[in-house]
Amino acid sequence: MPQPPAYTRGYSFTGFSQYYPSNQQPGTQIDAEFNGVKSTLDAILANLILIQRDDGALKNSTVTMQTLASDVLTVLGGENGNWIPRGAWATQTAFAVGNVVAQGAQTYVCAIAHTSGVFANDLAAGNWVTIYSATASVVADGTITTAKVVDGNITSTKLSQTLDITGSFRAQGGLTGGTEIAGSYLIGAKAEAGNSNISIARTTRLQGFVGLLIGGGIGGTVWNLTQAPSKDDLNLYSSLSGITLSTFYNLGGVDWSGTQRITGSVLPLAGAGLELGYIAAVGTITAYDRGGSVYQPLRLAGSSVFMAAGGVDVITASSTGAAVNGALSVSGPITSGGNPIALPGAFSGLKIATIGASNYTSVITANAIALSTAAGATFIAKNVNVSPNITSVGANGIDTGSVSASTWYFVYVIYNPTTLAMAGLFSLSSTAPTLPAGFASFARVGAVRTDGSASKYFISTMQCGRRVQYVVQSTGNFIVPVTIASGAAGTYNASSYSPVAYPISSAIPPTACEVEFEIGCGTGGQVVGVSMTSGIAYAGGFGAVPPVPYNNVNNNSNSAAMVYRAFIQSGNIYYAGSGVYCYCYALGWEDNL
Repeated sequence: MPQPPAYTRGYSFTGFSQYYPSNQQPGTQIDAEFNGVKSTLDAILANLILIQRDDGALKNSTVTMQTLASDVLTVLGGENGNWIPRGAWATQTAFAVGNVVAQGAQTYVCAIAHTSGVFANDLAAGNWVTIYSATASVVADGTITTAKVVDGNITSTKLSQTLDITGSFRAQGGLTGGTEIAGSYLIGAKAEAGNSNISIARTTRLQGFVGLLIGGGIGGTVWNLTQAPSKDDLNLYSSLSGITLSTFYNLGGVDWSGTQRITGSVLPLAGAGLELGYIAAVGTITAYDRGGSVYQPLRLAGSSVFMAAGGVDVITASSTGAAVNGALSVSGPITSGGNPIALPGAFSGLKIATIGASNYTSVITANAIALSTAAGATFIAKNVNVSPNITSVGANGIDTGSVSASTWYFVYVIYNPTTLAMAGLFSLSSTAPTLPAGFASFARVGAVRTDGSASKYFISTMQCGRRVQYVVQSTGNFIVPVTIASGAAGTYNASSYSPVAYPISSAIPPTACEVEFEIGCGTGGQVVGVSMTSGIAYAGGFGAVPPVPYNNVNNNSNSAAMVYRAFIQSGNIYYAGSGVYCYCYALGWEDNL
C-alpha cells in the first residue's frame, strides 16, 4: 500500500486578513484546505490499520525476522543463540558473532566475524555493537531538555544541596522551594536559619552587565536593574522610556532622571535626616532628628532660589538679594544684623488727599507701608490704594460709633491676612484702632479733622509723606485759612514782648511734631510776633522791636506776611500783635508718624 499523501497548504488565510481585515474568510478555500487535510488523515488511518490492533498493540505477525536489523538479531543472541564472553578486547584476535568483549568503559557484542585490527576501525566497520556504556550514566551537556523532564521525576531528595548550572535556567511553570510565601511566584526560596539571599554575580568587572531583568510590560517593556561593565554602581533602566531612571552609587548618593512623587506620610521612628512627606494633602520638607525630637537646619541652595505658590513665583532669591512678588506678611520683626529693617509704620511714596467742598473720603496711596499686628508682627503692604469713607462703619470707614463735628480722626491702612484684603480706617485712637473682624495688621498714616457744621465734612488737606497742608477751597466748607490767633493781643514793642497763649488743638492734630504757620499785618506800622514758649527774655537796645523767634514788622502801607515752620513744644503758640490787622494762620503740619 502506498504512503499517505503529504498535505500541502494551498491558500494563505493570514494574507487574506491583512488585505481584507473586515471580510469573512472565504468558505470555498476553507473547505478545500480541510478536504486536503482529510485526504492525508484518511490515508494515515488506512495504513495504521495494517500495523495496529484495536487495543493499541502491534498487529499480530507484523514483526518478522526480515523486519529486524542484523545488529538487533545479534543483540538477541548471535548465530548460535548465545553470547560468549571473551573478556577484554585484543588486537590480532579472531572473533565470532556473539562474542562479548570489554573495551574501555563500554561492552560490545560481535556482529560480524572478523580478525581484529585497530578497534576504532573495526567499530566503524560495524563489526561491533555497543550493548552497555558506563559513560552513558553521566548526563552529557545539553541532553536534558524540557520535554525529557517529566513532572515528579526530579525530586528534592535526588538533587544535591548545591546545584551549579553553567547555562541559563528557565522555569516557565514556576518553582517551589518550601512553603515560604503563598502567592504566584516563579522562584521561591526559604532558608531554615540565618541569612536568605539570591546571589547574581559576574567573574570580573570587565565581562559584561550583571543584574535582574523583568519583562512583560506594555509593548514588551523591560526593566533592568544592572551593573554595567567596569562599573560598581547600580542602574535602574526602563526600555519604555529608553533612559536610565536612577543610579545608585556604591559610595552613596542616588541620581534620578525623572520627577519623584511622595504620596505617603509614615514618619521615621528614629534618627536624623531630611524627611519628604505628603500629610493631609500638604507636601512637607523637614530636617528633623526623631531621636532627639528637634528640628535641624535646612538649606536651599542654587544660583537662584524660587518659592512658588499657586504656580506663581512669590519669592525669588539670588546672590544679590531676595524679591517678593506680592504682599509680605512677617510674624516677627525683620532685622539685619539684629536690627529691625522694617519698622511698623515705615512707608514709601505715601500720599493722602482729603479734598473737596463736601467731602467724607480720604484717598490713600503708597508704594509700600509696613503694617504690624498688636503683637509686633510685620507685614509689608505694596501698591496701596484705598479710599475710606467716614460715613461707613468698618473696613474703609470709621472703626466704631458715629462721626462727630470739629473732631480729629486718625487715618489707618489695615490688612486681612485671610482674605488678603487691604482697606482704610478712621479712628478716634491714635495708637489702637478697633479693627474689623479678620483684619490683624495696621499702620497709622495720618490725621484729618471734621468741620463744625451739621454735615461734619472733612476740612480739606493734602499730605505727602509726613507733611500736611491745608487746601483752601473757593466754595464749600473751607474757604478761609485756619486762624490760630488774630488782632491786637499782648505787648510787642521796643521795650517789651509779652505774648498771649493760644491753643493749637483745633488747627494741629496731637500727633504733629511741627507746625507751619503764616503771620502778617494787614496795614503798615503794625508788628506781630510768635514764639513756641512764653519765656522769651531780652535786653534793650534792639531798635523798634525785640528779636522774637518769629516776627513780622510791616513798615509799609500794604499788607505783609511771613511763613514759618516750628517744632511744637506745647499745646499752645504764643502770639503778640500790635493792631487789629495782625494774624497767625495755620498752613499745615508735619505728622510724627
